[in-house]
Amino acid sequence: MMWVRLALVMTCFLFLCGCGGNGNGDDGGSNLDDLTGSWIFSPSSAGLAGGDLHITISQTGSDIEATVTCNDSVPVGRGTWSGGTLSLRFDYGGGAALTLDGSAEGKRISGEYAAPDESGTFTLSRTRTTLDCDRACDGLAVPRFVSTDFTQLDKIAEISLFRSSAGHDYSDWCESCRSMKHYFAPAEAHRVNDDVEVYSPVNGTIIRIRNAGHGESPGNENKEVRIRADQHPEISFKLFHIDLDAGVTEGLEVRAGDRIGTGRLVYPDLGETAHDFDIAVIYHTLSGDRFVSWFDVITDELFASYQARGASARSDFILTREQRDADPLTCDGDTFTSSGTRPAWFVLSAP
Repeated sequence: MMWVRLALVMTCFLFLCGCGGNGNGDDGGSNLDDLTGSWIFSPSSAGLAGGDLHITISQTGSDIEATVTCNDSVPVGRGTWSGGTLSLRFDYGGGAALTLDGSAEGKRISGEYAAPDESGTFTLSRTRTTLDCDRACDGLAVPRFVSTDFTQLDKIAEISLFRSSAGHDYSDWCESCRSMKHYFAPAEAHRVNDDVEVYSPVNGTIIRIRNAGHGESPGNENKEVRIRADQHPEISFKLFHIDLDAGVTEGLEVRAGDRIGTGRLVYPDLGETAHDFDIAVIYHTLSGDRFVSWFDVITDELFASYQARGASARSDFILTREQRDADPLTCDGDTFTSSGTRPAWFVLSAP
């Protein structure tokens, strides 16, 4: 499995990869003698609630198996339920695992989870909510609500297309071998550090800050920042390769337009200057996280600033799933080994 998808499914259980809870948990009955059935998994970390997931459990004797409903990219969890005590492990191989340990609390199960770089608490609640797995990967009804750009568009020269061959594979559990985010490439004069500003595109909360995967990340340099939107908590924004301003921390509440930092373009440790930095938009569902385009969520008023730079339609920046499937890429791990015939970049006109 490609490392990006592994990281995605590894953390889709965890608070910081989820976006605000959108489940319909209920007790669904009080019997805890046999856990077989549907459950809502609700994680929390550092005092912030995460995104609910729909879990299907089967039990034979004291042995249990658990799956994320409709999402077979997540390994099956195996463990025991005995004497009101839960022990469950999702093994990703190579020593990477997510473990859940809990006990009955009334009609629910509560406890603690642990993963290689994360820990927190959780509850499991029975649910009557059912999911149609045949439609789990259907297109999403994405609201256009973002009216603030996340960077200085006048300093950007080109933007990669959603589902392009730019960069590396970054795909969700419904698709594979395509870049489901956007790279923003500054004009050459702005490919320096401490120049291209980066802002929160929404009112929201910073729910995760991690070291970026390319180059060293000392102090506040070269981070990945994830912001959950207040207006639509099922949607969050991941900003990659950002040198953070002082005071930008996990749990910080931000307003649209608040400066987060600047794009990281020069990597002294690697002896290179990057062509771009990037943004992903993540839509949380009860089966896990899906990726949508930045241009799916911005308002017509904000898109007008892109039209002023030569775009005629949002489709200038988006390859549909059908277009990419008809012109497939090939991958070796997360590295593209072909580029297809579709364009990877949209070149903006001069500001």
